[in-house]
Amino acid sequence: MKLHLTAWTKLCKGKDIGGIGFRNLSLFNHALLAKQAWRLIQHHNSLTARVIKGRYYPTRTFMDASESVDGSVIRRSICWGRNLIESRSRWRIGTGTSVSIYEDIWLPRPVSFKVISPQIRDDFKQVRQLKTDLGSWNVALVNEMILKDNVNLILSFLVSSCPRDDTLLWHYSMNE
Repeated sequence: MKLHLTAWTKLCKGKDIGGIGFRNLSLFNHALLAKQAWRLIQHHNSLTARVIKGRYYPTRTFMDASESVDGSVIRRSICWGRNLIESRSRWRIGTGTSVSIYEDIWLPRPVSFKVISPQIRDDFKQVRQLKTDLGSWNVALVNEMILKDNVNLILSFLVSSCPRDDTLLWHYSMNE
């Protein structure tokens, strides 16, 4: 009897394109870790999220939690999922209270999602400070503080008439 070896990548291809249809377990594991991280972000008051928060990052938010090299496998895995979410998601601006102008990812620019502009004033840190009391953009302030390419992106955002929380969304979703 002769043993016939085949590359794992070929076995993981779909049956319709010549493979056997096995699942790539590494990619499947990564998807599950990212899904768990997304659940911790979206349902931060769930029992699981509160237990993990109490154990691994009691004084921080999930997105601000530090990674630990000597931490448990669970902690490192969840941080890996968070990093994947962080690299492919951005903030939808509501009130702007939880989003930093220069630090957070909130512009619909697929490369970085961040404001690419020098920080002119230190007293303006949150997106809410770029809005007027009525909730619309303060056009003069945005033009003063941010480079022109970014200004057009910011001013293209529709501002909601009713205040809502800032939410993290998957940038590549078709139904934003």
